[in-house]
Amino acid sequence: MKLALMALASQLAFAAGPVITDLQPRGAERGRPFTLIVTGRGLSDGARIQSTLPATFTPLGPPQRGPMMAPGRYAQFLVEPKADALAGTYPIRIETAEGISNILIFTIGAFPETAEEESQPGATGNSNDSIESAPPVRNGPVTLNGTLRGPERDVYRVSATA
Repeated sequence: MKLALMALASQLAFAAGPVITDLQPRGAERGRPFTLIVTGRGLSDGARIQSTLPATFTPLGPPQRGPMMAPGRYAQFLVEPKADALAGTYPIRIETAEGISNILIFTIGAFPETAEEESQPGATGNSNDSIESAPPVRNGPVTLNGTLRGPERDVYRVSATA
């Protein structure tokens, strides 16, 4: 009996709270609202974001369902960063009734953002890995927001004058 109680206590001690494995996008321009998709495990209904990022976080319905959109694996939020937010990095965590997640880092920048299409959940990969398929990037300072997975490269077209 004593051994069974100890086994039960150890299982409860390691009860799984939420875990986040990815944020899309990984960063944003200050003062610009965007949709944040959090990927992980245990992201149940009622999940809330905990962060020092000066912004409001409004839970949205689950992302569009597709073959990769399993229940509890994704949460979606409307994030409205304040216009006076300092550029820098901020911790992002998810809180649910089961506990609080690990931390992933989110970046706020001062330049306009361009999101890489292949970094979005459910998107096909390798869409901009060659000169022939390189998408154009607007002129001026810009932040390209995406994720490199493994030995990958991304190619973009930039216009410039002498």
